[in-house]
Amino acid sequence: MILVADWLEDHSPAWIHWKQKLVRLPHKGKRIQLKGIRDPPTQCKSISPRKVKGLIRRKAIVHGSQVHRSSPSTEILSVQVTEPSVKLTFTRADVPAPVHELLQYDFFKEPETLPPMRADDHQITLLPGAQPVNVRPYKYSPQQKNEIQKKILTMLKTRVIAHSTSPFASPVLLVKKKNGTWIFCIDYRQLNAITLKKKHPMPVINDLLDELSGASWFTKLDFRSGYHQIQMAAGDEFKTAFKTHHGLMRSK
Repeated sequence: MILVADWLEDHSPAWIHWKQKLVRLPHKGKRIQLKGIRDPPTQCKSISPRKVKGLIRRKAIVHGSQVHRSSPSTEILSVQVTEPSVKLTFTRADVPAPVHELLQYDFFKEPETLPPMRADDHQITLLPGAQPVNVRPYKYSPQQKNEIQKKILTMLKTRVIAHSTSPFASPVLLVKKKNGTWIFCIDYRQLNAITLKKKHPMPVINDLLDELSGASWFTKLDFRSGYHQIQMAAGDEFKTAFKTHHGLMRSK
């Protein structure tokens, strides 16, 4: 049952205890009490690998699992479950030799150029009658100005950006990471406000989890400089222009 404000107003005065989920109110000359369902406390207990093996054999369903390293000398890479033999941990010695050779390559270095043009290059479709946005730069400390200059020179060198004469201009932001380094960001909020939003539905997390059913190995990839790994569609580059104390730049 959901009690909205109008219903509570019609039945006021009412006494509400939020923690105990109680509502007391008058009704036809009597005082009635509504009592909500209290969620049972959730507890997570530690179990041994032997216990996990037994649960798997019985095809039990386990929710909210956490795996902790039991010994500092053993490096756990992943978890694999197979039938009928169950192996819960893998060390580096279990990794095949071809995989060892593959890991020697530097796949995760910073991109040094833009990717090739592709069919899914990013497009910026403006609303009908939209005018170019021109936002003045933010104020920066001398340290931030130096950092912005370094980022600009690096992106010019790798040909990620180029000088621009666009009527569009969005400001730059620097966000400090936990390790003390800076993330170069562009405040495109004004541009987003005049951009036609695509109506592609967001995926439902439960559907994504269902698609993982039956899988044993999982891989997570985190792209370096991910925003630079998608090209701007031809003709839309000038809309990405951003302004700093070094001048006007745009995505290339």
